[in-house]
Order: sequence, then C-alpha cells, then structure tokens
Amino acid sequence: MGFKCPRCQGKSYIRTSKIESSETVVRYYVCQEGACGFVFKTFHVFTRFICRPVPSDCIEQAPEQPVTRPVPDKTASHTMRLE
Repeated sequence: MGFKCPRCQGKSYIRTSKIESSETVVRYYVCQEGACGFVFKTFHVFTRFICRPVPSDCIEQAPEQPVTRPVPDKTASHTMRLE
C-alpha cells in the first residue's frame, strides 16, 4: 500500500527505500498517473510500543489446578402426554 500522490491524489508506488536509523526509514515514491509523474519521499518513524512481549524466563509458572465446573441446580421437569 502506497501513499497517495500529494500533487494529484493518484496512486503511487515505492521506487526505493533506505534505512536511516534503527527507527527511521525513508521511502521514495513515484506517482502512477502518466500526466503527473510526481516523485516524493516520506519518512516512516517508530513512535511507540503498542504491546511489548514478555520474555518466557520472566513469567512465573503457576501451579496447575484442576478445572472444576459448577454443578447445575436440579430442576423439576414436567412432561405432558397428549392423546
């Protein structure tokens, strides 16, 4: 998925990209519209973690406990016989 061309709002494709740092990538785009052909660049920057995985050696293993299910209350059932 590419950026829309800032000049004509048409589709564009990535021509090349390069890594600036461990958290920044620069991408160069070319507009696909024949009459436009605009070339532009974007910066893609890491901003924050959404979810950070926890290493398995940091997780304490809880002792396994048996799974118990609640016993349903007995209810009276009635049937009617139609003849």
